Amino acid sequence: SPNDAVARQSVIDQAAQTAQSFQQTALGIAQVSDNIVSQTRDTVTAINRIGAQLADFNKLFRANSENAENAGIDALVHTALEELSGLANFTLVKSNDGSLNVYLGGQTPLVTGDHQFAVSADFSSPQTVIRDSQGNDITAQISGGSLGALMEERNSVLPGYLNSLNTLARTLADQVNATLAQGVDQNGATPAVNLFTYDQAADAASTLRVSGITPDQIAAALPNAPGGNGNAIALAQLANAPLVQGFTFIQAYGNLGAQVGRDVASAKQDRGQRQDLLTQTRAMRSDATGVSLNEEAAKLLQFQQAYQAVGKLVGVLDGLTQTLMDIIQ
Repeated sequence: SPNDAVARQSVIDQAAQTAQSFQQTALGIAQVSDNIVSQTRDTVTAINRIGAQLADFNKLFRANSENAENAGIDALVHTALEELSGLANFTLVKSNDGSLNVYLGGQTPLVTGDHQFAVSADFSSPQTVIRDSQGNDITAQISGGSLGALMEERNSVLPGYLNSLNTLARTLADQVNATLAQGVDQNGATPAVNLFTYDQAADAASTLRVSGITPDQIAAALPNAPGGNGNAIALAQLANAPLVQGFTFIQAYGNLGAQVGRDVASAKQDRGQRQDLLTQTRAMRSDATGVSLNEEAAKLLQFQQAYQAVGKLVGVLDGLTQTLMDIIQ
């Protein structure tokens, strides 16, 4: 019965559960973003550590520029460069004295001669910004390695998911509130309080909640039939209405989880392909004579950058998929 206090309270309780689900999903995305911030800090620290190592190696190269190649030092350099290639894309230029100049993104000096130029990560805005030693924004130059993947996730992928979630939360709240506003409450009065509320459109999912509405304020009846359930029926019909970009609320919520799943599957396939290329190139380098910077080693650095990028993407998306599916189910 529309006048049953228990039934009216049930509407409020179910609305609260729905709001909580949106909040939990938004929180899950926010936690992934926070984890990315931590991983990005660690990655930048590692890049600067390797830069310092390479600058030290360059001192040795310059000191022994007239002597034969030192296989031991060359091996250490290759190890450092391979590690760096998994962290970010860079260009390597060898000087006549044997020293190596490293340019992040092909443009920003990380190491020139025996000088290192440390980079930093700026998280003061929602978008991760990478800065050079002078504080200039070099974000656009970083496209490979785990750093490139981490930035893509925080700056592009996660905001896309969150935007879809906010659109769904906002549409649900607005449609439910608008439908209830067309009816009358248990006392025959026009509703004075919305069922749902949220702070602003950009944060609809994380701030969605039930207002201080009471059971008798639920507008279950239509104005021309007070005491009836005409508006409650209209409210129930919203569940099957294609109100979110042509989809129902449940379909739109499921689509978000499905999109993350597709992104994971695509990234895993890409990771497998790049792993094969990386393995082949490592074998080619092992067959090559010596440990100098040959063509096979250069290819290895490139494939390492790509492999680490998609590998990091898979890890981030896997965690987010579980968060979403736990809530959707």
